[in-house]
Amino acid sequence: MPTGHAWSVAGKRSVAAVILVLLPLAPSLLLAPLGLGAATGTFALGAAAGLIAGLMVNLRFGVAVAVVVGMANLVALPAAPYAIPAGLVMAAVAMLYGLTARRGLTAIIVVAPESVAFTLAEPPQVLAHQGILVNALVVGGVALVGGLWGAGAGAIIGRRLPHKKPVGVSTRRAVTFAVTMAAVTGVTMAVVVAMQLQHGGAWILLTILLVAQPRLHQTWSKTLERLLGTVLGFAIALAIGLVVDSPGVVVAVGLLFVAVAVYLHLSPKRPYWQYTMVLTPGIVLVEGSGSSVVSTDVARLWFTAVGASIALVVVAVLRWRLGPDGPDEEHLDDATVTPASS
Repeated sequence: MPTGHAWSVAGKRSVAAVILVLLPLAPSLLLAPLGLGAATGTFALGAAAGLIAGLMVNLRFGVAVAVVVGMANLVALPAAPYAIPAGLVMAAVAMLYGLTARRGLTAIIVVAPESVAFTLAEPPQVLAHQGILVNALVVGGVALVGGLWGAGAGAIIGRRLPHKKPVGVSTRRAVTFAVTMAAVTGVTMAVVVAMQLQHGGAWILLTILLVAQPRLHQTWSKTLERLLGTVLGFAIALAIGLVVDSPGVVVAVGLLFVAVAVYLHLSPKRPYWQYTMVLTPGIVLVEGSGSSVVSTDVARLWFTAVGASIALVVVAVLRWRLGPDGPDEEHLDDATVTPASS
């Protein structure tokens, strides 16, 4: 039977899960009345990036992530229509992201490059009657404000939540990982833009970023778990999509799934496939509520499979360059659990 301490920890995680879902979304609801509705996703992703950084590290780090996300999105929007510039921007962002593996920060800041990937693959036209420069400034500004909002909220919540202390990898492994990620994501983004895959292409990049890890055994296991979770989540979303036809109810159920997914993600002992299994129907239901949940579900399963396959290329390259994980890198997941500093 759960002890009082166990209930206390579970209660904190439940409250944090709800907050982590609602906080990035709340201010974004004000964008539509201001004529900036197309930037809602940009704000939410920026807020999520800042929120996780502030939650898992501290306010200063969260602010730094917010600034980088804002600047990267500003540069990304003008490059988005062109395959080669878009690929170069994605490669540069992925390079910076990969280098943070030296400090063990890739899992903490992964939403930041994902934010840029969505802007490049499906650039928001926020102000229809304004030029690209004005829209770029708006998108960058919205991402920055969202990131700062999330960083502040995350730092406050993180003071009372336990979490893993980041543990890095060797410099050689971090640099090799960064170069490989830059090459793979850069080329993939160029193809996504050239083929106009838009949102589906962004999902390919998202899957690569989520699955590919600096250490080989972690990437391999995470790829298999993500595929398993996605297939199971696909079945759940399909069943709900066939039964429920009210958009409002679909969105509400989707947000509930997302909150549960965040709750599972806050528990370090939960297997990754459970998180993916619950997150998949949440995102599919929210995204597909305005059109077809079933078609959104099928598309996400396909693009996730493509992204996971590309992530295996990262595994092959890293193994070719570095060999198997060294004995000094086999237990990096056993980091001490400590409260966040602020």
